Amino acid sequence: MPNRDDKRKLRILKKAVKRAGNKHRRHSLKRQLQENPDEAHLAEEDLGGNASRNMNALDRPVDGTD
Repeated sequence: MPNRDDKRKLRILKKAVKRAGNKHRRHSLKRQLQENPDEAHLAEEDLGGNASRNMNALDRPVDGTD
């Protein structure tokens, strides 16, 4: 059972990180649109250090069994 609890905690943590990153990204894009509307479409997305890509596949076992 502890494995399921760990997976649940990782899912909750990843969801919180993704939500914070998306909020930062939306705020940043909105600010760029206000400051420079002509070149806002060229702006790159910035997650502000809240990327969840380093958390991918942490809940999967190395040998592929669950």
